[in-house]
Amino acid sequence: MPYSAVRALQDALGLSFGQLAEMLRVSPRTLERRKVGGSLDAVTSDRALRLSRLYSLVLDLFEGDVEGSREWLKEKNAALDGLFLPRP
Repeated sequence: MPYSAVRALQDALGLSFGQLAEMLRVSPRTLERRKVGGSLDAVTSDRALRLSRLYSLVLDLFEGDVEGSREWLKEKNAALDGLFLPRP
């Protein structure tokens, strides 16, 4: 996956670089190397794609309410098996 797609996801979710790295379960340094290289490895690409799909589903559930969707994803949630997006 090109890094530009991950950057778009970061913007859509309103995440800092560190938060994005945490959500993708990679170190910020590794993510920085991927940024310089221009693309993600297969595992990180899969995680980014899953996060993107999840955001799309939540956005649909919240009828296009971007802020509501972001906030819902940032709360610990039983539907997400206790996972959450890190707060800024």
